[in-house]
Amino acid sequence: MPAYNSISDIFQLFQHVEVSYYPEIVNNIENIERYMNNELLTAANIGVYIADLAYAYSTGSENAAIPSYFAAMELSQNIQLAMTFLVVFLENYSVTEAELDTILLKLEQDLQTSAAYLTGEEEVRLYSALLTGTYIEKVFLLYSIISKYSENSVPENEIIENIQRLIWIASGQKKALEKLNQVIDGYEIPEEYQLYHYELSNLEKQMNETPFLMDTSIVRTVEIPGSPEFVNLYNEIIRIRKFITEPELVGK
Repeated sequence: MPAYNSISDIFQLFQHVEVSYYPEIVNNIENIERYMNNELLTAANIGVYIADLAYAYSTGSENAAIPSYFAAMELSQNIQLAMTFLVVFLENYSVTEAELDTILLKLEQDLQTSAAYLTGEEEVRLYSALLTGTYIEKVFLLYSIISKYSENSVPENEIIENIQRLIWIASGQKKALEKLNQVIDGYEIPEEYQLYHYELSNLEKQMNETPFLMDTSIVRTVEIPGSPEFVNLYNEIIRIRKFITEPELVGK
């Protein structure tokens, strides 16, 4: 089952499903200047670019992963001591020299090990922002791929089968979000230093009320991507993701 703090699972999500790489859905590396004056957004978009890196690799688009890698590295160099473990990791691992699973597994281990030692308020709020960015980008990529899946040139029976798999994955992300919200609540971060936690809580509520996530057996046709329930949920994910990747809307 996908976990809220698992980065490598984005690779595992797609490696057994025929998924295409859509460059238009990943975060543009030219956006990094938008985040430089806000540490929460810097941390969140490190998570966004790492998820994009994993997506590129999972579809066999290794060259497309390199810009996301360097974007994450540049952002990590702009953040204070609380996130320096990311700088060390990203400088020591090159996407051109290591296998994807090695890179993501090591990063995931570093993140989770470091989280166990976070004690300061600034540290936990940065870490929660990184987790928020990673999670939102994962579900954004997932729902974007589902919405585009019928465009693939594969037989209809394969489209149905793969959409069923992707919807099952989406149902797992519902539980992952519940756990993420519990973890962030446990950090007791002051509201003014939370990164869209209110939106995450509302997203969890919406997911829990979405029929095809509650009962994946209803996914029998390719009509799910065009259903009002899917469109509404996808639009909400897009809205939250824009807050992270297009911070002109952020007043901090």
